[in-house]
Amino acid sequence: MEIIDLIADGEKVAAHFRCSGTHLGQWRGHGPSGRRFSDVDEIYIYRVRGGKLAAATGVKDNSARMRQLGLPA
Repeated sequence: MEIIDLIADGEKVAAHFRCSGTHLGQWRGHGPSGRRFSDVDEIYIYRVRGGKLAAATGVKDNSARMRQLGLPA
């Protein structure tokens, strides 16, 4: 996983990640294919309180990941 951007404002932190990997386990009802995916974007918004992670919300480009893995949408 590569951090592309990291922005903080008060107790909120926004992070843009780009990830790559190999499909080795069960994912979204599909057994492991052994295929690789690369450069899939993910964006997360974290809320930090008292120095600890209090909440996280994320958006992942699972369409790109599934397309690269050759899985049906």
